Amino acid sequence: MDKAMASTKRPLAMLAAVALCAGFLMVASAPNATACAPLTRKDVFKGLRAGTMETVSLRLLHMDLKFPKAVAIGNVATIKATVTRPAKEDPAGNGIPMERPYTQPAEDVIVGIGLSIGRVFLPGAGITDAEGKTTVKITIEEWAPAGKTVHASAYAWRVVQSTPCLTVQEDGYTARPDAFRTKP
Repeated sequence: MDKAMASTKRPLAMLAAVALCAGFLMVASAPNATACAPLTRKDVFKGLRAGTMETVSLRLLHMDLKFPKAVAIGNVATIKATVTRPAKEDPAGNGIPMERPYTQPAEDVIVGIGLSIGRVFLPGAGITDAEGKTTVKITIEEWAPAGKTVHASAYAWRVVQSTPCLTVQEDGYTARPDAFRTKP
């Protein structure tokens, strides 16, 4: 078998396995879903404590972020994010690197970005378009220190399926310890 064919079979096999697992989880939880159907707020919290309500996260999203070089205190940091599938790691989130023989834009994904500047934390969010792109704007507040390195963390997620007892979502995470600097 040639190298090109082998490199495409592995990711396709992994995606098929993930789809089967997700389908099995939905079928296996179907009887429980009918038992959870008439939920009150009290029932939801009981279910969460008892462990009968599940969230399955599949690490399927990859993010590319573009930061400015420097942002003055009081101005807006404009961060461009592009979200694609599949991720560069296994869907179970164990961090095992995987090849990406192809990429697909991820639409309607929520991208949350947090900036840490010393003891100051500034959040922002956006939702991707059909090309998997969004722009997150975060104001560098007056109380943030000038001349400091800004550390950024980003999390992307999209709920794929939601029932009263089971939620399946795809997600991705990245961090940039030296994203940009603040200036006076």
